[in-house]
Amino acid sequence: RLKADIVRVGVAGNGLPLYEFRYLNGDTRYRGVMAQDVLRHTPEAVVTRPNGYLAVRYDLLGLEMSIVQ
Repeated sequence: RLKADIVRVGVAGNGLPLYEFRYLNGDTRYRGVMAQDVLRHTPEAVVTRPNGYLAVRYDLLGLEMSIVQ
């Protein structure tokens, strides 16, 4: 609900799908994982923020979300 232009671009070393996307309010593209995939793989790495949206704890996955150049 917060992301647009989502494209699967590969698989991380831990088996999670990697995506490129942008947030609805911006033009910057990012590469990362989707919380829904992480819930099935490593549920403890997903938290629910006060606004009700899911967020990924990348530190628990050994990954980083990155900006796509």
